[in-house]
Amino acid sequence: LIPKTATYDEVLQIWMAVSQFIIRRLVQQKALIFRGSDNSLYSNGSWTSVTMVNFYVQRPIFIVAESFALLHGITYTKYQPLGSIPVLQLNYAAISTETGFTRDLVEVSVKELISAFSRTLSTNNQGELTFKDVGKLIVKDG
Repeated sequence: LIPKTATYDEVLQIWMAVSQFIIRRLVQQKALIFRGSDNSLYSNGSWTSVTMVNFYVQRPIFIVAESFALLHGITYTKYQPLGSIPVLQLNYAAISTETGFTRDLVEVSVKELISAFSRTLSTNNQGELTFKDVGKLIVKDG
């Protein structure tokens, strides 16, 4: 659990740093895996693209791990990435250095937020996990 000495603003600052870490890895065309207790979420390095008149939009694709989907009864489309996209784990030490918080606080905060998302899905069959400047992972009715 997140230590009682950690404030809401500190945990929010850590989560915003996680979002920035995701952006940097997506620009490098790398996928990330978030491990939280027994749950895993993937942020795929692939991008969906929309081309409009002189306007190019790229959006990341969030993929829940098969075990996470089975645990919550989520139906989803299984994506097979084209080519070989390197999958990296979330680097708690890098986020710790960036934010100035201890590595332990960063890891506990991220894992607890993912676990809270998992618990929300277990009780409500829907939930939303927002990544600042990246997007939202939304699950509706399994």
